[in-house]
Amino acid sequence: MHTHGVGAGSLVYLRRIFEDLIEEAHQKAATESGWVEANYPNRMNEKILALKDYLPTFT
Repeated sequence: MHTHGVGAGSLVYLRRIFEDLIEEAHQKAATESGWVEANYPNRMNEKILALKDYLPTFT
């Protein structure tokens, strides 16, 4: 990481931003009819797939 000029703190901060974005999408999805909270996955890659309609698109 030091080679790229990035400290561990920067990566932790970036992860926190990403997790907050996922949680915001989760809260929005939870208000929709048809959302089943018991089916909300634990793994991050599965969360992204479950919330893909509520997350911003990146180009």
